[in-house]
Parts: sequence; structure tokens; C-alpha cells
Amino acid sequence: LVLLGSVGPQAVAWTGSSRPRGRSLGEVLALSTAGSLAATLLAAFVLIPHFGVRACFLGTALALSALGGVGTWGAGRGTGLSLLLGLILAVGAAQAGRTPSGFRLVARRSSFQGELWVVEQGPVRMLLMDGIIQTGKDSRSGLSAFSYTHVLDCLVAMFAPQARRAVVAGLGAGVLPVALKARGLDVEVLELDPEVLKVARDFFDFPAGIPVRLGDGRVLLAAQAPGLDAVILDVYSGDVSPFQLLTREAFALAREKLSEDGVLMVNLLGSLDGKSSRVPRAVAATLKEIFPQVWLYGGGPSGGYANLLFVAGSRKNPPAVVGPPVLPDPRLSSEVLSVLGTGRQAQGEGALLTDDFNPVDLWDRGMRSRWRMDTLRYLGIR
Repeated sequence: LVLLGSVGPQAVAWTGSSRPRGRSLGEVLALSTAGSLAATLLAAFVLIPHFGVRACFLGTALALSALGGVGTWGAGRGTGLSLLLGLILAVGAAQAGRTPSGFRLVARRSSFQGELWVVEQGPVRMLLMDGIIQTGKDSRSGLSAFSYTHVLDCLVAMFAPQARRAVVAGLGAGVLPVALKARGLDVEVLELDPEVLKVARDFFDFPAGIPVRLGDGRVLLAAQAPGLDAVILDVYSGDVSPFQLLTREAFALAREKLSEDGVLMVNLLGSLDGKSSRVPRAVAATLKEIFPQVWLYGGGPSGGYANLLFVAGSRKNPPAVVGPPVLPDPRLSSEVLSVLGTGRQAQGEGALLTDDFNPVDLWDRGMRSRWRMDTLRYLGIR
């Protein structure tokens, strides 16, 4: 970026000393602005839809390396820099093309939101977005391979046993909506990325009978008719949770759409101690501004991170535990029951998150970095 930033002043210098500097600067800036506009439109409407994000990055790197090589060659400064740039590009291309060790790559798709991978290890098929595992499905049972999905399913049965209508923001592989549908709920899914829907149907057998609305979750939630029994926010995109769904205004919108005994559930990855606890504490404080009762389930070891599941509503006492269906992995069943036994009232001692103030991306950057490194090690890439 520093080198690219130096192109503008150098271009002005190349116009020659005989021309007025102000005019030369204006012409260079005008061309730069026009080029930026054209490149933005070309990337958004032509390159990414037809070639994908990965190919576009590699193509850009190749073009910049080629221009740099031609420039150094033409200036008579040798080929060393050109060879170095070519080597860096080759290494980057090889690294970008690596697949997880010990996993079978089933499919790779690109979208406006990122790179989607479908991988398999034994009976488990997983969906990755930008290198982060989003969810997984066990082919032996057709159910989720991860505990947090079963916990959310059980929490709906515990806190809203008479529920009939539910909205799930965030499709992933579609395992949670399918589980809720099996409980007899009318489920509707809100999903931002059309490619995620295609992947869920093509590789995870997501049924066409469950309606999916495509678009921003908050906008689509505002269009819902009131009387929902459960709203579930499970909206990670890679390692990022969309901030616009974690504000006082967003939670107030959800409460407007809920029935009298309805509940809002939020899946958040974080820690309960240290700097990584700032986001969970802020989410808890913001939920308590809108809902009379907020319950928290889950939490990892001290200094670690885990799925934290918030349940906001009007219930004053924790309900009896409702266990998951029979799972093929006894350890998974034990983990689900263990998390369901951690229910306690959430402590609202954090900052209030609003549409005007919401620095969650800044606050949880350390946790996201650890999460990504741990995922890469698990996949055998790092």
C-alpha cells in the first residue's frame, strides 16, 4: 500500500518540469478517480461474479508484479526485484490454493461476502467461510455436528415450549432451521448471501420447503409480522458478527416483533474474562436495556473463548433442561447437556451498544485472531 501510494506523486513528476505542477496534479487525480470508479464497477459487476474473489486477488497481484518487473527492467536496474516479485506471487498463489490437511475438499464457491468451502472429514461435512468453520452436519444422523446448534434448538424448546413461529437470521448449512422445523415450528430464514443458500441446498440437503428471504437481516426482520415466538441471531460471516444486529435499536426491533412470551437468542463467540469479554459484556448490557430478563448459557475455560448463547425475554426463572435428540457421538450429547446446565442470569456491566456507538470489531480483534489461528491449526494449514 505504501508503494502504491507513491505512484501518484511519481506520476506528477513524470509529466515534466515544463508544465504547471497544479495542472499536472489535477490531471493525475482526475485520472486516478476515474480509474478507481471504473475498477470498482468492473470488480463488483464483472470480475468477482464471473471469476471469484480468489482469482481476482491473484490476477491483481500478477498484474502489479508484471508492471513492477517491466518498470525495473526498463529502468536498467536489473532483474533481481522482478524475480523477487515473481517468487512472492508464486508462493502466495501456492498458499492460497492449499486445502485443509486430512479433509476432502467437496466444493469451493466465491461470493460477494467471501470464499466458501465445503469440506469433509469422515462422516462430518463442514461449511467454511473465509477459512472459518461456520457449521457442520453429521451424515449418520443428518443433524448438526456441533454442540451450539443443538443447544440453541433445546433452548427454544425450554424457553418457548409453545412456540409456533420462529425466525433464524443466518442460514449457514441450514441445520438449525431444519431442527426447529422437526419440532413443529414454522421457520423462516433470513440470509444475506445468495451463494450460501445455494451451497446449503447443493451440499447439505437444505429443504426447499423452509422459506429463505435474501437480504440484510435487520431490514428483513423489520418486514416481519409481529407475533414471533423466537428470533435467533446466528449471523457470523467468517469471524465477523454483523454489528448492525448487535445494537439497542436492533434488539428493540426484535422485541417489537416478538409475542408476549417470545424470546430473542443471540449466538456470540467470546470470552467471559479479560479483554475478550468486552463484547459479551456489552451485548448483555444492551440486551438488558430492552428485555426484563437475560439468561446466558455456555462459556469456555478462563482465558479461552467459546459460544456464548444469550436468551432474552420475560421469564424470571430458568426452565427445566430439555435434552437433545439421540446423537451418534456420545461426547457431543454430553457437551450439549453440560452447556445446558450452565444457565445463569447475564451480568450487564458493559458498554451500551447503539447504532451510533458499536466498536465490536475493534474490541474483539484479539479473539478473532486467536480463533482464526486455532482454526488453521485444526485444519492442518498452519
